[in-house]
Amino acid sequence: MIKVNLQHRKAAVGVAAGSATGTSGTGSLAGLIDRIRSRGAGDGFSAPDQRSTAILGIIYAVVLAGGWWMLDQQKSEMLARVDAEIQEIDSKLNLVTSELNKTNGYEQIKKSLESDEKTIRTKIETIQELIRDRSAPPKILTTLSETIPNEVWLQDFSLQNRRFRILGNSGNMDVVSDFMKSLEETIYFKGVVLKSSRQDTIKGGRLSASFELEAERR
Repeated sequence: MIKVNLQHRKAAVGVAAGSATGTSGTGSLAGLIDRIRSRGAGDGFSAPDQRSTAILGIIYAVVLAGGWWMLDQQKSEMLARVDAEIQEIDSKLNLVTSELNKTNGYEQIKKSLESDEKTIRTKIETIQELIRDRSAPPKILTTLSETIPNEVWLQDFSLQNRRFRILGNSGNMDVVSDFMKSLEETIYFKGVVLKSSRQDTIKGGRLSASFELEAERR
């Protein structure tokens, strides 16, 4: 019959427990084995006691190794999840960048179309203005002839850069003032002003007034 010294077994278990709480890793395992050997040699452990203590050390080592393996597995899984999230974020970022590039291209096309539209509208307005100008001169001349008083006769009439110049003569300046008011009331003349005037005596003692008028086209 084999007798086991329980006092020594408790001491061995206490050594193993102290190593588990105070240290970790392969250094703790080596220290545990050294303490088992030293205590077995110095305290008179029997062979069964040493085997029991060795088994406890092996179990501790296996548990510790299993813990490290599980920790490595958890780290690997966490790294894999982080990598997957990074890849997903990169994919979304690439998608957003692609859509942004499409938007930039659209904005450039929009600006180009708006510029083309503005150019076309300007050309259309110029053409319409030319068409109106082609039909306007006869109407302007008709309006001018209808507005001239009987006592006024014209020597020159011109239109340049939307400004009229009218040279003429009259028996007196009062008639010229009435002529200016009549022009201002038409749809073609505005801002009619008297630039210059002069009165001369002609044969028979009659007076004659020469004048120069300027006006803007409406």
